[in-house]
Amino acid sequence: MKVWLPAIRAGTGADVFTERLAAGLQAKDIDVTVTWFNHYLELLPYLMKPVPVPPGTDIIHANSWNGFAFGRKGTRLVVTAHLCVFDDILRPYKSFLQSAYHELLINRFESRSFRVADCVTAVSQYTGSRVSELFNTGNVNVIYNGIDTDFFSPGPSGKDNGHFRLLFVGKPSTRKGFDLLLPIMQCLGNDYELYYTGRSGKKQSAGKGNMYATGILQKDELLQAYRNCDALLFPSRLEGFGYSVCEAMACGKPVITSNNSSLSEIVIDGETGLLCKTGDVDGFCAAARKIAANPEYAASMGKAGRQHVLDHFTLEKMIDNYIAVYNDLLND
Repeated sequence: MKVWLPAIRAGTGADVFTERLAAGLQAKDIDVTVTWFNHYLELLPYLMKPVPVPPGTDIIHANSWNGFAFGRKGTRLVVTAHLCVFDDILRPYKSFLQSAYHELLINRFESRSFRVADCVTAVSQYTGSRVSELFNTGNVNVIYNGIDTDFFSPGPSGKDNGHFRLLFVGKPSTRKGFDLLLPIMQCLGNDYELYYTGRSGKKQSAGKGNMYATGILQKDELLQAYRNCDALLFPSRLEGFGYSVCEAMACGKPVITSNNSSLSEIVIDGETGLLCKTGDVDGFCAAARKIAANPEYAASMGKAGRQHVLDHFTLEKMIDNYIAVYNDLLND
């Protein structure tokens, strides 16, 4: 079997998905070709239609935002939906330009991708149900994203003070709930500290007393950040999957996140973390205080979270599920 993964380099979780899928398939001795395209082609996916398919390709696997550009006669096409940007939850948090971009371009692109695909997959039950409802796609195969649990694993903490340390991993966007971090940390006070990933390459104080930007973290640095924290704080308003939540759980850390979208599929409330009402600053503060006040409870949630990822969200499970989809298409 030979698989072609054409993908636009966008600096999002979809990039991570492509990289992990390629590595996982190669580890199973499947011939994989990854072709990365410039981000500007997200606006002009039609320009990728003439790109030749690597010789011998059996399966083409692409993103739903541009998958239609890779439909080729005689070769099976799998299209994956990573996030439904047309969800009503997201509507109040889009700018005018974002709304116009999504409605005028992405809606049309995704509709075409779903029509020409031989198989549509989604990275969570929530995303799959929204795609099926809004685009009338019929059956959507749900395959959860996978975490490398050999790499993302518990280990020694390098934390050098007695403050309860929270960690936020994600882009500084309103969808991710970045705007909620400051009021949460003001509410919690100086006994708590928050480290959050940022765009700058250098660690720096955010000038907010108990908030610190880490800059852009490389993979090993990200692992250590998970290990150094006491809990992940992730007040996202909408997730297609939730990589940082799974990675923190794989590292044995409790998670404080929102009770919405795919997050309630990943986190078992009260067992692997605490789910809070979307946008509820007081609720997130109460959750952080509850975990900080109960170290044994926090440790049990961390242990349960690690096991939950091992049971449901491993990279191997994801790869095996995609291989099964590929084989079904080739044997149809």
